[in-house]
Amino acid sequence: MNVSTDTPQGLDDAAAIFVGVRPRLSQIAYRMLGSANDIEDVVQEAWMRWQRTDRAAVRNPAAFLSTTTSRLAMNTAMSTRVQREKYTDPQFLEPNNPESANSAPAPDEAIEHTQAVEDAAMLMLQVLSRSELAAYVLREAFDYSHCTIAELLGIRPDNVRQLVSRARRRIAAARPGPVSGRAARGRRRAKASEFDCFVRTFRAAARTGNLRALERLLCGRA
Repeated sequence: MNVSTDTPQGLDDAAAIFVGVRPRLSQIAYRMLGSANDIEDVVQEAWMRWQRTDRAAVRNPAAFLSTTTSRLAMNTAMSTRVQREKYTDPQFLEPNNPESANSAPAPDEAIEHTQAVEDAAMLMLQVLSRSELAAYVLREAFDYSHCTIAELLGIRPDNVRQLVSRARRRIAAARPGPVSGRAARGRRRAKASEFDCFVRTFRAAARTGNLRALERLLCGRA
């Protein structure tokens, strides 16, 4: 933890930043979860992680908090579906139960080491088209406006809304673990190099707040 930010003034500044973006974080969690209790839990966890991280190293707090909230919401959504289906593979779920605030990883460290995030990335690469992936990631993880995404993809905002909606349905319909038959035919094989590039670029964007490389990767291929 950066000691210079772990002061009353530093925490006040952190709180002011968080309060300013909290409505956006709630909207991100709402789009992915829809449950009031889950939304509040996710936003509160984002706040706790924001307190623990080295805030002086974060270039874009709003983007950082949006990404953290999106990852937490995705893990919550996937965990809820897994529990409902009684899927018990321990490699799929994120070990998100730190013994104490001091032992918990910072948000960027959690992104780096969470297997659930990598599983989610692979799932998106398998079930989404290029344009769906671009629209979904920029909208859900980084809270881009439909108009901004439309400009990047060279399409109309209404088309972006359709892409995001379709991506949500496809991800919701996907199931963790092995698939077969018709479900398997609906997934494409993601190359290891493609997966590594996507995850590496996403992590860099989440960590630094510089999204240009991610925009090029997603929208240049869409």
